Amino acid sequence: MTTIWTPVFVAIFLAIIAYAFWPRNKAAFDEAAHLPLREE
Repeated sequence: MTTIWTPVFVAIFLAIIAYAFWPRNKAAFDEAAHLPLREE
C-alpha cells in the first residue's frame, strides 16, 4: 500500500512545479512578488 503513495506524491510535486513555471502564470507571480514593496 505504501508503494503507491510515492508515485502519487511525485506526480503532485511535478504538477506544482509545472504550474509554478508555466509561462501563462508569470504575470500573476511577478505582480504578487511586488506586493510587499508597493506603497499605497
